[in-house]
Order: sequence, then C-alpha cells, then structure tokens
Amino acid sequence: MITNNPCEDLFKKAMASLDFANWVADEIFDDMWEYNKDAFAELACRKLEKLGIVRANGDEWELAESEE
Repeated sequence: MITNNPCEDLFKKAMASLDFANWVADEIFDDMWEYNKDAFAELACRKLEKLGIVRANGDEWELAESEE
C-alpha cells in the first residue's frame, strides 16, 4: 500500500474541484437562485476553504495565499 502518493492527492483535489464546479452550476441554475443568491458567497467560501483556496479571517474571507 502506497501512502502520501502525490498523484493520488492531486486526483482527490481535482475531484473536489470538479465537485465544487458542479455545485456552483447547480446553484446558479436552480429555480430557487433568486431566494438564495445572497447566501451564495458565504456557502461558496466555506466550500473553497475545504479546498484550501480561501480562509476565514475574523468575519471576512480572504485568499489563503494572501499575507495576514
């Protein structure tokens, strides 16, 4: 059994990114978009945090690579 396989890690991240992209498309084209559009940014940031792209900084979100 191989552990810490970089290819496996990249594959998992790619699949998570694809899942996120599909989620975004589903949200945008959902019949309830008009009612939920104000919550979209918060929900998207929570998902992006799991991918390591953004992070919470108090009550705001920022890119994970930005300086504190």
